[in-house]
Amino acid sequence: MEIDKTTVALRLLCNGFKEEFIEQIYSDERFTEFVMHKAAEFIHENIPLVNEENSFDLALMLMETVKLDCY
Repeated sequence: MEIDKTTVALRLLCNGFKEEFIEQIYSDERFTEFVMHKAAEFIHENIPLVNEENSFDLALMLMETVKLDCY
């Protein structure tokens, strides 16, 4: 099946801007807040830590493991 010119052009645009898009996501405060919220939620549901400071520290550590990548 032949790929039409529009699809080719859109893929080129996507490839040209995907890294800039990821940088924009990482720099958006809402992304950081979302990941922190999900990390805290995950800890609350799965890891029985009583100490809030330890929970917060673990949430930060989990946040550091999140990586967006382009393919």
